[in-house]
Amino acid sequence: MKRILLSLLCVICTLPFTSCNKDRYTIHSGTAQGTLYHIIVKNAPRDIEQRIAAVFEKADQTFSMFNPESIISRINRNETRQTNFEFRECYMIAEMVNSISYGYYDITVKPLVDAWGFGPGPRSEHPNVDSLLQFVGMYRTKIENGLLLKQRLGVQLDMSSVAKGYTADMMARMLVDQGIHDFLVEIGGEVICAGKNSRGNNWRVGIDAPIPDTDILNQRKPELQAVLDITGKGIATSGNYRNYFINEAGDRIVHTINPKTGYPMDSKVVSATVISNSCAAADALATLLMAAGGTDEFLQIIQNFSLSDDYYIIYIGDDGELETLMSKGFEKYLVK
Repeated sequence: MKRILLSLLCVICTLPFTSCNKDRYTIHSGTAQGTLYHIIVKNAPRDIEQRIAAVFEKADQTFSMFNPESIISRINRNETRQTNFEFRECYMIAEMVNSISYGYYDITVKPLVDAWGFGPGPRSEHPNVDSLLQFVGMYRTKIENGLLLKQRLGVQLDMSSVAKGYTADMMARMLVDQGIHDFLVEIGGEVICAGKNSRGNNWRVGIDAPIPDTDILNQRKPELQAVLDITGKGIATSGNYRNYFINEAGDRIVHTINPKTGYPMDSKVVSATVISNSCAAADALATLLMAAGGTDEFLQIIQNFSLSDDYYIIYIGDDGELETLMSKGFEKYLVK
């Protein structure tokens, strides 16, 4: 699931590489998981690049929909049922979010995602939705003794809505294991941070305003909707205004699929940002808010959020103008 990038401009542009007490902050960046990543670390070990690469390799071997030998790809082809620790932990997070979602968040949505043209395969102009819904529903799967069990062989998983956030958590765990406690990890817009930046302050992370790709291509500069002053949390933003296509009839088809109906969501939510204790949970919850936006259950869903989870939602109001809705807890992170 393509993410709205959480801007690191306010982090990187104000980042001296050496703090006043001679601690050194370094930025490590590149491409992985089909996106860009930036990792800012205080006093990184010499082999930090190799350790970063090892985390991405582990995530690729577990979650990649484009690696035919990944665990999830082999499970989807019914070649194996064996999982690993990372797969099981990610599955448990998805299962937790599914349990409060009224069915709007479901990682068994892969057959529908593929049919609508947002997976690795060809797009169908007229997907046979009714025939695919028989394979959708997390209740059709369970993990038992390390094995992923399915009620039907046609059930397939897509962890894209949680795996990138989980990879950021994996990276954070690696850094902590190396004795590093001041860092910021950003992978394709999913962020987890801890400790302080090189100025001794909390990290500052910007939330992009919902500007379509067409405006960016027309040289309109990205704008920040808000800036967060934050540490010790995971942050994820999801939205539909950049990942979509126009079908033969001229309809705008967005990438958020309703698992209950099998059709792309006509959501009033333009973007949703979630702050949580883990980046994986924030990732999945932000996807849920996009999928449930405008439904009768939406308000009940956000009331079901944990007290440790906060949200910032940009939506289309009754007058057609963009409006915002946020939890009380979110306000304390906003830079005024």
